[in-house]
Amino acid sequence: RVGEPTSLAAMKFSQCPSCLALIVICIMLMAMESAAAPNCDTEGDGDVNPETCKYGAVRNWCRKLVCAKGPGEVCGGRWMQHGTCGTGTYCNCNRCLGCSSFTLECYAAGQVC
Repeated sequence: RVGEPTSLAAMKFSQCPSCLALIVICIMLMAMESAAAPNCDTEGDGDVNPETCKYGAVRNWCRKLVCAKGPGEVCGGRWMQHGTCGTGTYCNCNRCLGCSSFTLECYAAGQVC
């Protein structure tokens, strides 16, 4: 037939532009996602002393020990930029909900996000 690929290699080549475009798009998306990641400065502040944290201590995105967030405090966000909730609480709608295992303080959201 005229105009049709005659071999398997020719058929793969004719389908290549769409595959190549998909690969390029995937690479661009991964690059954008990783470019937005926080810079983990190794010379910045070290780990916090857990005894100074009211709601306990957790590891942040950069694997540094930081104070956990407590009931009603802002949490979550991209890369957990607003913090991680302490034991007994969980992050929902960017607020720590539940009761802290350390202080027994509780917070329940009165709204749906």
